[in-house]
Amino acid sequence: MKILIVNTFDRAGGAARSARRLHFGLRGIGVDSEMLVLHKDGDDAHTHVASAAIQRHFKERLPLVDALPLGFYPSRNVTHWSNTFLPGSIEKQIQELNPDVVHLHWINRGLLSVADLKRWNKPVVWTLHDHWPFTGGCHYPSDECEAYKNSCGTCPALGSKRAHDLSRFNWSRKNKQWQGVNLNIVGPSAWLTQRAADSSLFGKYPCHNLPNGIDTDLYQPGDKEAARKALGLPVDKILILVVAMNPDTDRNKGGHLALEAIQLAADKLGPDAAEILIAGSPEKGIRTDGPWRIHSLGVLKEEAEMAQLYRAADVQLVPSYYENLSNALMEACSSGLPCVAFNAGGNGDLVYHQAHGFLADAYKASSLAEGLVQYIEHPLIREAHGAAAREHILQFSELNLIAHKHQALYQQILS
Repeated sequence: MKILIVNTFDRAGGAARSARRLHFGLRGIGVDSEMLVLHKDGDDAHTHVASAAIQRHFKERLPLVDALPLGFYPSRNVTHWSNTFLPGSIEKQIQELNPDVVHLHWINRGLLSVADLKRWNKPVVWTLHDHWPFTGGCHYPSDECEAYKNSCGTCPALGSKRAHDLSRFNWSRKNKQWQGVNLNIVGPSAWLTQRAADSSLFGKYPCHNLPNGIDTDLYQPGDKEAARKALGLPVDKILILVVAMNPDTDRNKGGHLALEAIQLAADKLGPDAAEILIAGSPEKGIRTDGPWRIHSLGVLKEEAEMAQLYRAADVQLVPSYYENLSNALMEACSSGLPCVAFNAGGNGDLVYHQAHGFLADAYKASSLAEGLVQYIEHPLIREAHGAAAREHILQFSELNLIAHKHQALYQQILS
C-alpha cells in the first residue's frame, strides 16, 4: 500500500505538523508513505516539492493572485479566505509517484485547484483542518453562518447582499468538479466531522471522525526545573503558556480575550501570582506592560523546543474562538499540563471539564479567568488534571495508534 500525503507546507502551521506526524507514523508501522508539498523546510527524503513551472517560479505570489477577486468586496470582514482557482498542476507528480490513495490535508495558497481532484483517478482521503473544503471560500464561517449547508451566497464574510456572489461561485465550482470523485472525509474532531456531514458538499460522502496523532514519547512530562533553566525562565513562578501563530493579527486566536482574562485573574490574585509565556509571536523578549510579566519566546520551529517549553509550563491557556483539534491543546495534554480553553469547536474532545482541564463558557474572558485562578490557587488540582490529561491522550491520539487506524481506513477504501 502506498499513500501520498498532500499539504501546502511540510512544517509550518498546525495542519503541516499533523500531516507530517501522520507521514512519519505511517512509515513507522511499515506503510509506504510519501509527502508532496509546495513549501519544504525539512530534510525528509520522502517529502517532495511541487514542481510545476507556475509553482516553482511564482509560489510566493500565488496567494496574492488568488485573493484578487476579494477586491470586489470592499465591505468584507474576513481574515482567512481562499478561492483556489489557479491551476495547481501536480497531476504529473501524482502519476509518477503512483500512490494507491491520495490523502489531502491543507492545500491552499497555490498548491492545487479544485479541478485537480477528478484528474487523478485515485481514491482521495481529505483530513479537514478548517471549514474551507466545504464552504464557498471562508476557512471559518462568519458569525456562525450556516450557508455551507445549502450553497453559500449572500456571504456575511464578504459583506455581500447578492445570492450569486463569489462564495456561491466557489461553492458551485467545487460541487461540479468533485462529482464522481472517490472521496472520504476525515474530521479530527467530532465537531468538524459533524459540520462536514451537515454540509451540502460533503454530506454525500463518508465522513469519519479520526483524531490526529501525536508523539507521546516526545511530548511527555519531564524535569520542569531543568526545562526552565534551559529556556532562561524563572524556576519559582507559576507559568501560564499561550501558543498561537500570529496571535496579534488573527482575531480567531482570541488574543484580546486572553489579555482580558489575565487582567481579571491578576486583579483577584495580585501582580506576583504568575507569569506568562508566549510562543508563536515573532517578537522575543520580556514585557512588563501587563499585569503579569510576559516572556515572549518567538516562533519555535523544532518540536523538541516545543516539548521543552511544555515541560517548563504549569498551565496552558487556549483562548481561540475556533479550534478543530488543537495541536497546542494536544501537545499540552500529552505533556501533562491542564488546559483552560473555551467550550467550543473540538476542544471538548481533548479537555473534559474539571477532569482533564477547564472548559470555559464560550467567549467569556471572565470564565477563562476562573479557570486560571483555580489552577494557580490549587496546585493539587492542577497536578491531578494534568496527569489525567496525559492518560487521555495516550488512549485517544497516540501516534502509533492513529497510524494503524488510518491504515485500516485506507484498506477499507481500497477494498
